[in-house]
Amino acid sequence: MRAITTGDGSVTLERVDSGWAYRSRYGASHESRTVFVEGSAVLAGPRPRVLEFGFGAGTNFAETVRCLRSAGHRELLYCAIDEAPVAVEDLPAMEPEIHELVMQGWQFGRAANEGVTLETHRCGFADFTHDLRFDAIYFDPFGPSEQPDSWSTEVFRIARAHAQPEARLVTYSVAGWIRRNLAEAGFFVATATGALGKREFTIASPARATLWPHRIRHEPR
Repeated sequence: MRAITTGDGSVTLERVDSGWAYRSRYGASHESRTVFVEGSAVLAGPRPRVLEFGFGAGTNFAETVRCLRSAGHRELLYCAIDEAPVAVEDLPAMEPEIHELVMQGWQFGRAANEGVTLETHRCGFADFTHDLRFDAIYFDPFGPSEQPDSWSTEVFRIARAHAQPEARLVTYSVAGWIRRNLAEAGFFVATATGALGKREFTIASPARATLWPHRIRHEPR
């Protein structure tokens, strides 16, 4: 694992063996903010609950906390699923508060500080279950060519079962078969203007109205 500086000056990780980058080389923070934080509209509510499939290097968590603080919000529940999270010593540089939450969260399964709670689950996506329902779902495993099973209808049904009625699921991939799998799992599916270096990303929701003004590309089957 090595740290690389991306186009917007932020840092992500790259796997030396495969060359896979955890976030966009065009701008790690910009992609995280555009696709996941803004795309999910997670800060629309005062006490958002986020469920992330694929915690990776923690960039989406860090960007969500930064945006939360900038917007004046105080509370966040962030639940992350990852079978093989990045080792703490390999994490890119983060603010001390965020870094400590990540360290404690992966070590003990839960960490909290000043209204932000990070809850972690080391399990396969298809094995995840939780009593809560979430306002935003960040779907962020490695790409479909590297981890096709992570993008299955079965996994999307797990996401659907944990979504609030008007929740948004967001992901960077716009592959047609992935959008169809989302629809088969019970989501309305749309695309939106993408981050740096990418034309579009996918937004899905159990409720059609939640996706307005984006054009619906697929409907639940």
